Amino acid sequence: MTFTRKNAWNLGGTFKNPDLYWYAKAVAEMQSRDLDDLNSWWFFAAVHGTDWPNDIPPQPTVPKTPMPPQSVIDQYWAQCQHGTWFFPPWHRGYLYAFENVLRDIIISLGGPMIGLCRIGIISVPAMNTRFRLHLLHQNSKEARIL
Repeated sequence: MTFTRKNAWNLGGTFKNPDLYWYAKAVAEMQSRDLDDLNSWWFFAAVHGTDWPNDIPPQPTVPKTPMPPQSVIDQYWAQCQHGTWFFPPWHRGYLYAFENVLRDIIISLGGPMIGLCRIGIISVPAMNTRFRLHLLHQNSKEARIL
């Protein structure tokens, strides 16, 4: 089945956008799950990396327990391929798995079968500015590309 990635900013980026509404409900469900649940928001975040951000207000409360077994942590956590040639394909697979979990949750809540919303940061001035500032702090070479 093919899913269309709709712009999250349709209808003003509010919950009048049904895709954004159902996405938010699925995220809330993922966040209600324990850290050791392979389909929790926290486990997916840990797969990407365990350096939790401190600069995103409001700061989410990241559960510390129950921890998954060490063998699961070693196999799945902090796997993001930043700085390697494998960066694009790794993220493609990561987002594919994330989207499937979100879709399963949305369907279980009675929602439609949707694709992950795209943000379209170039068309949103506030987000575009924040993104550019983030790149300035990360790497001057990347900032020059903008």
